Parts: sequence; C-alpha cells; structure tokens
Amino acid sequence: PTLRADPDNRHEPFPLTDIQAAYLIGRTDAYAYGGVGCHAYVELEYPDLDVDRVTASWRELVRRHDMLRAVIHHDGYQQVLADVPPFAVEADDLTALAPAAAEAEVERTRARLAAREAPTDRWPLFAAHVSRTAQR
Repeated sequence: PTLRADPDNRHEPFPLTDIQAAYLIGRTDAYAYGGVGCHAYVELEYPDLDVDRVTASWRELVRRHDMLRAVIHHDGYQQVLADVPPFAVEADDLTALAPAAAEAEVERTRARLAAREAPTDRWPLFAAHVSRTAQR
C-alpha cells in the first residue's frame, strides 16, 4: 500500500501497526513472560544543566513531533492529541543534602523511573527528570 500524508485528519484515531499492537498486548499477562511494558530508561550526567532550557527543549520537541502527543485508547486505536498541557520536566534540587542522602534519593528516582509504566490512554507517555546534586 501507498502511504499518503493526511494532515486534515491527523488528530483522528487510527489503527496501531502490528508491532505496536504486539507491544500493547505484551503489557498484559495474556502470554507467558508478558506483563512488561516496552520502555527505555536513559541516564545522563551534565554539570550546570539549565532545567528551564531542558524544559523548553522538550516542549519544542512535543510541539514539532505529533507522535509525542499520541495516546492509545482502550479500543486499540491511537490518536495524536491536538492540544496537550505544557510538558513538565520533574526536577529535584538535592544540593543541600549530604552526599549519601542525595545518592539515596537519586537511587529512589532511578528505581521509580526504570520501572515506570505509563497508562497508554493518558498523555504524556514519557517522562523526563532532573536530579541536581552537589556532586553532579
């Protein structure tokens, strides 16, 4: 089949691809070894990171790329939302904590985000988090 852009209907629900449907089913316990959502977790270290610039950059990405505004409905159709609230980058300022306490807090955040499973019918389907410590 030939794919054609259809900008007038870009906010209408549309079917999942076969691989998207497989990932969605894999989130359930319908199969052995299921019950795990597809996700990625990346951790980067930057000295003097400007959280406002990071937030502005994420918001621009969301504005430019329709699929960053997509959700998947319970009927198995996906939809690019025309309007979403401004994306918020979570930020923790741990600079006042002792190094061990700050590292423990970073580890809690790491564990939470590494195991995060976003509900597919609620935007956003992704998260960004900044932990600022005196050491990093």
